[in-house]
Amino acid sequence: MLLNYFYSEIVVRDANILVSAWLWEGNESKIVELVENGIVTGCISLQLIQEFEKFMNYPKFKLSEDEIASAIGF
Repeated sequence: MLLNYFYSEIVVRDANILVSAWLWEGNESKIVELVENGIVTGCISLQLIQEFEKFMNYPKFKLSEDEIASAIGF
């Protein structure tokens, strides 16, 4: 559809969406895929990245330092 060519949705993500997208397959990971594929525009901030890093360091996720660094660099 021609309208879709000129129109893009803007998605404001929060840290919970990013954590869920990184750790599990589901709707949250589909949102991130839409951003990666340029179908929607994702908005993030330094505060969001810092909160994401804090969440990824939670012991319950049992992530290595390399896994966390990879997620933050994503």
